[in-house]
Amino acid sequence: MRPFSFYIRTLQNLDTETARAFWRSYLADLGAEALESSRFPCSSSSPALESGLFTQTQMRRRTSLRGMPEGDQTNIAITPSDGTGMTVMMSTILEAAWSFVLSAYTGSPDVLFSVVRSGRTHHADPSILNIVGPTISVVPRRVRLDDCQDVGNFLRTCQEQVNAATPYEASGLQVARSLLAGTH
Repeated sequence: MRPFSFYIRTLQNLDTETARAFWRSYLADLGAEALESSRFPCSSSSPALESGLFTQTQMRRRTSLRGMPEGDQTNIAITPSDGTGMTVMMSTILEAAWSFVLSAYTGSPDVLFSVVRSGRTHHADPSILNIVGPTISVVPRRVRLDDCQDVGNFLRTCQEQVNAATPYEASGLQVARSLLAGTH
């Protein structure tokens, strides 16, 4: 077992400039509609609600997931339309589904929300798994929906974004809040 102070020291030694550069790029060109999706509860002046466009047709996709395994699976093998296979985490599929809901609710194809992660995945040191104490992190997740993209490629893009953000999870929400507030 590792003491919790090890985790605190690890956080203090993070490369904050690299993390800040990553989150700045990740959140670049974030529009007002995407920010609307991150508010809870959603404003009653949501464009989708006002225009009556809050329908299932906004969430329609050209392909569907078939052969989803039953049971307690954490990773799902998918094959997008381009024929290249990959593995997508079940949590990524749930985040992708949530992005559809937010997009339909706000009327924006660009959505932003936060996810809670274990905080034990971003370190190169595997001994983080032996730390006694909370290591959770809250991470911004931005998803851009494209009606021309099939579900497999959409999930691949979502998983790639999750993988790219993993090393910066510990600083995610803290840095994102400062960037969104304009205090870069």
